[in-house]
Amino acid sequence: MKRRSFAMAMILSPLTCAVRARAQGSTATQLQIDLALAFVSLAALRTRYGEAHPDVATARGRAAALDASLRAASLRGEEIDVAAATHALELELADVRVRLAEFSQRCGSGHPDMQSAHARAAALETAIAVIMSDGIFFPPG
Repeated sequence: MKRRSFAMAMILSPLTCAVRARAQGSTATQLQIDLALAFVSLAALRTRYGEAHPDVATARGRAAALDASLRAASLRGEEIDVAAATHALELELADVRVRLAEFSQRCGSGHPDMQSAHARAAALETAIAVIMSDGIFFPPG
């Protein structure tokens, strides 16, 4: 039970931060961070549960709403602070890498916690690379 709680906290903790940050005001930079973290959480949930799971559908809807908000902010001419967005995502990636190291001590490579953590890391790396090269990240499809 503890492992499941820990794994779910790892998947959902960025979403909690994103909700808290939105309550403080939505700048384009914060929307970018929130969208990237929603994409990362969606990737982890898809890896863990598959496409048909209700949590995946909820996360997909959250990511779509953030995507629409960021596109609207972009159309209004709001700019993204690339350094701030990249920094926030790099901090999250560092945390995921620490968790991967912890999991590697306890779990095999086929364990759902390891697979979800690898999916999170890959999604974060993708988002960071796109933000650094294009200045803005919109999740694929």
